Amino acid sequence: MNPRHLNPKPSGRCRACALSARSHGEPTMSSSFKFGVLTALIMSFAMSLFFSGLFTFLALGGAPDFLSAWAGSFAIGWPLGFVLAMLIGKPVRAIAQRLAGLPAPV
Repeated sequence: MNPRHLNPKPSGRCRACALSARSHGEPTMSSSFKFGVLTALIMSFAMSLFFSGLFTFLALGGAPDFLSAWAGSFAIGWPLGFVLAMLIGKPVRAIAQRLAGLPAPV
Protein backbone atom coordinates (compact mmCIF):
# COMPACT_ATOMS: atom_id res chain seq x y z
CA MET A 1 0.00 0.00 0.00
CA ASN A 2 1.17 3.49 -0.79
CA PRO A 3 1.96 5.28 2.52
CA ARG A 4 0.79 8.67 1.20
CA HIS A 5 -2.81 7.42 0.85
CA LEU A 6 -5.00 8.00 3.88
CA ASN A 7 -7.77 5.94 5.48
CA PRO A 8 -6.97 2.54 4.03
CA LYS A 9 -9.71 -0.07 4.03
CA PRO A 10 -8.97 -3.44 5.62
CA SER A 11 -8.35 -4.72 2.07
CA GLY A 12 -5.46 -2.25 1.79
CA ARG A 13 -7.13 -0.08 -0.85
CA CYS A 14 -7.30 3.65 -0.37
CA ARG A 15 -10.61 5.27 0.61
CA ALA A 16 -9.47 8.87 0.33
CA CYS A 17 -8.44 8.89 -3.31
CA ALA A 18 -10.01 7.85 -6.58
CA LEU A 19 -6.91 6.33 -8.12
CA SER A 20 -7.22 3.37 -10.45
CA ALA A 21 -6.39 -0.17 -9.42
CA ARG A 22 -3.17 0.11 -11.44
CA SER A 23 -1.91 2.85 -9.11
CA HIS A 24 -2.29 0.38 -6.26
CA GLY A 25 -0.21 -2.20 -8.11
CA GLU A 26 -3.14 -4.44 -9.04
CA PRO A 27 -3.51 -5.87 -12.55
CA THR A 28 -6.22 -4.33 -14.71
CA MET A 29 -7.99 -5.31 -17.90
CA SER A 30 -8.72 -2.68 -20.54
CA SER A 31 -12.37 -1.85 -21.01
CA SER A 32 -12.28 -2.53 -24.74
CA PHE A 33 -10.76 -5.98 -24.20
CA LYS A 34 -13.31 -6.77 -21.49
CA PHE A 35 -16.10 -5.58 -23.82
CA GLY A 36 -14.80 -7.81 -26.62
CA VAL A 37 -14.59 -10.86 -24.37
CA LEU A 38 -18.07 -10.28 -22.92
CA THR A 39 -19.55 -9.72 -26.38
CA ALA A 40 -17.98 -12.95 -27.68
CA LEU A 41 -19.13 -14.85 -24.59
CA ILE A 42 -22.75 -13.68 -24.77
CA MET A 43 -23.01 -13.96 -28.57
CA SER A 44 -21.47 -17.44 -28.65
CA PHE A 45 -23.78 -18.55 -25.83
CA ALA A 46 -26.94 -17.35 -27.59
CA MET A 47 -25.99 -18.68 -31.01
CA SER A 48 -24.76 -22.03 -29.70
CA LEU A 49 -27.90 -22.48 -27.62
CA PHE A 50 -30.16 -21.74 -30.60
CA PHE A 51 -28.29 -23.64 -33.31
CA SER A 52 -27.45 -26.70 -31.22
CA GLY A 53 -31.15 -26.91 -30.28
CA LEU A 54 -32.30 -26.42 -33.87
CA PHE A 55 -29.99 -28.99 -35.41
CA THR A 56 -30.51 -31.50 -32.59
CA PHE A 57 -34.26 -31.18 -33.14
CA LEU A 58 -33.87 -31.60 -36.91
CA ALA A 59 -31.79 -34.74 -36.35
CA LEU A 60 -33.85 -36.34 -33.56
CA GLY A 61 -37.26 -34.72 -33.68
CA GLY A 62 -39.12 -34.88 -30.39
CA ALA A 63 -37.26 -37.99 -29.20
CA PRO A 64 -37.22 -38.72 -25.46
CA ASP A 65 -33.48 -38.06 -25.27
CA PHE A 66 -33.74 -34.72 -27.11
CA LEU A 67 -32.85 -32.56 -24.09
CA SER A 68 -29.79 -34.60 -23.12
CA ALA A 69 -28.59 -34.66 -26.75
CA TRP A 70 -29.15 -30.89 -26.99
CA ALA A 71 -27.19 -30.33 -23.77
CA GLY A 72 -24.32 -32.44 -25.10
CA SER A 73 -24.27 -30.57 -28.40
CA PHE A 74 -24.38 -27.23 -26.60
CA ALA A 75 -21.55 -28.26 -24.25
CA ILE A 76 -19.35 -28.88 -27.29
CA GLY A 77 -20.58 -25.96 -29.39
CA TRP A 78 -20.37 -23.10 -26.90
CA PRO A 79 -16.63 -23.32 -26.11
CA LEU A 80 -15.85 -23.76 -29.80
CA GLY A 81 -18.09 -20.82 -30.70
CA PHE A 82 -16.45 -18.64 -28.06
CA VAL A 83 -12.93 -19.42 -29.28
CA LEU A 84 -13.98 -18.78 -32.88
CA ALA A 85 -15.65 -15.49 -31.93
CA MET A 86 -12.51 -14.36 -30.11
CA LEU A 87 -10.31 -15.30 -33.08
CA ILE A 88 -12.37 -13.74 -35.87
CA GLY A 89 -14.29 -11.01 -34.04
CA LYS A 90 -11.88 -8.15 -34.70
CA PRO A 91 -11.32 -8.88 -38.42
CA VAL A 92 -15.07 -9.33 -38.96
CA ARG A 93 -15.80 -5.96 -37.30
CA ALA A 94 -13.16 -4.32 -39.52
CA ILE A 95 -14.71 -5.82 -42.66
CA ALA A 96 -18.20 -4.76 -41.57
CA GLN A 97 -17.00 -1.21 -40.89
CA ARG A 98 -15.36 -1.04 -44.30
CA LEU A 99 -18.51 -2.37 -46.03
CA ALA A 100 -20.68 0.12 -44.12
CA GLY A 101 -18.41 2.99 -45.11
CA LEU A 102 -17.44 3.80 -41.53
CA PRO A 103 -13.94 5.02 -40.62
CA ALA A 104 -11.49 2.41 -39.40
CA PRO A 105 -11.06 2.30 -35.61
CA VAL A 106 -7.99 3.96 -34.17
